[in-house]
Amino acid sequence: MQHALGVAMLTAGETERAAEHFRAAVRDNLALAHWPAAALSRARLAQALGPASAGAARELATATREAGRLGMVLPDFAAPAEDRRVTCRRRGSHWLFALDGRSALVEHSVGMGYLATLLDNPGHELTAVALAHGVVAETTSAQPVLDQAATAHYRRWLANLEAELDEHEANHDVGRAEQVRTERDWLLGELSAAAGLAGRVREFAGAEEKARIAVGKAIRRALTRIAAADAVIGDVLRDGVRTGTRCSYDPG
Repeated sequence: MQHALGVAMLTAGETERAAEHFRAAVRDNLALAHWPAAALSRARLAQALGPASAGAARELATATREAGRLGMVLPDFAAPAEDRRVTCRRRGSHWLFALDGRSALVEHSVGMGYLATLLDNPGHELTAVALAHGVVAETTSAQPVLDQAATAHYRRWLANLEAELDEHEANHDVGRAEQVRTERDWLLGELSAAAGLAGRVREFAGAEEKARIAVGKAIRRALTRIAAADAVIGDVLRDGVRTGTRCSYDPG
């Protein structure tokens, strides 16, 4: 029964609960002296723990050794190579990230949306501007229209909005964060549309640089939250995701 429940939890992506059931299955089968079933449950336990787990390696080694003594061949529960990439799908106000039977359910944020786009396009480079579609293209005009007082005012306004946005996202206040983000994007649009911002008024970066910074920060915050939910998935994503002017996800 415990083994069957473990398989059901694996199918549902509940790897931690699956591991609990397989541990119970190993314990019960050993108590019954049902050695083949114990070896099979150990192999399934290793699958639930995941390939990056040291415990999984120990369980699989024990299962293989016990199976060899019994003259049995264990099924290969390893995921095929094409399933090794992290996938995600939206679940209401959350995102479900999955890898090799593991899963992490994380609340939506702007960075989660960027990651979802990258994961849906593995191996392809996307510009940060394309991801941050609310940032307008920078103008090529060289005529400044903002005086120093206006420039200082807008700089303080933008800095306050960025700080407020970081605070709301850290507190998972999705509604307020979206309001602040809309105001920030509007301000960036006004500044980018103003002539001379790419020339004389150098304190404001162009749309491409703004997008690079904003998208990079949002994705890094998202990766931190995913790693808190599942360290293995978080590490795999950190290894595969690239940010900058161009962003990508390489599952290889």
